Amino acid sequence: MFRSIKDDLLRNYRTGNMVTRLIIINVAVFLMVILVRLILQGFQLNYFAAFTQFFSLSSDWKHLLTHPWVFVTATFLHLGFFHLLFNMLWLYIFGQIVGDLIGDRHILPIYVLGGAVAGLMFFFSAMLLPYGQNGTIYALGASGGVMAIAAAAAMIAPDYEIRLLLIGRVKLKYIVAILLILDVAALGSNMNTGGHFGHLGGFLFGFLYIYSIRNGQDLGAPFNKAIDSIKYFFSPSKRRSHMRKEPFQRTSRRPKPASHLTVVKTAGTKKTRKKPIIKVEDMDKQSFQEHLDAILDKIRASGYDSLTKAEKEFLFKASNR
Repeated sequence: MFRSIKDDLLRNYRTGNMVTRLIIINVAVFLMVILVRLILQGFQLNYFAAFTQFFSLSSDWKHLLTHPWVFVTATFLHLGFFHLLFNMLWLYIFGQIVGDLIGDRHILPIYVLGGAVAGLMFFFSAMLLPYGQNGTIYALGASGGVMAIAAAAAMIAPDYEIRLLLIGRVKLKYIVAILLILDVAALGSNMNTGGHFGHLGGFLFGFLYIYSIRNGQDLGAPFNKAIDSIKYFFSPSKRRSHMRKEPFQRTSRRPKPASHLTVVKTAGTKKTRKKPIIKVEDMDKQSFQEHLDAILDKIRASGYDSLTKAEKEFLFKASNR
């Protein structure tokens, strides 16, 4: 039975999207932490707190300086089952929307970098505000990265409807707004104040990430490039295949993206003119949905960057329709 479960998880990790992989990693880390706790308790060793703090964010600048990896590891670390459960549920809901609309490769940078920004927000708030003056505080959990993905989803498709248990269909913008309001309202409760500041930091990063994409920039590009370099370094088979490649070997040409130009033949000459682009506000409901579905299919197949400028503009206007 356990071998079958392991095979299923490995298969889902290899074939699933980035949201699936992040959930599997978070669950695997949670199970590993439980195992470490049981082993330490079995030997009556009181090192579990030190073990978790080694991978957790801290309000102590010396800890962050000597443990720089915590800006990543803390985002995958959970000690409570329900903490993990709710984070993974929101990650699945918001992550699927973001991955479908702008491409799967944006999920990891939003999650990891959003979690890192959340960690910085936690640290500075603990350093500057009274709640952090009562001793060293540690923080962990995926909430900052999840809030970054939630903000990205709300920016991309605010009117996307989600069916909630006992409530029914609710637009995404209202769900994210409620989460944001709850974090702001909880700042004065003196309970997990640093965590709520971290959530706001993650939300801010997700907002800025989508804002930068709309302005032709990609904050996640350097991150993805670094990850690709690491994968290449630890993949000897790819390096060998690259070295065996003939110096003048022709590579298959990439298909040209669909153009908004049409060729008009006249007497012995060719002229190009732009196809008229139907405005979003002038479309009827059926035409709008068909055009949107076609763009979303293209994103799923080739990623957000494969869209033409007109298609990106349509997607942006559609999110505000």
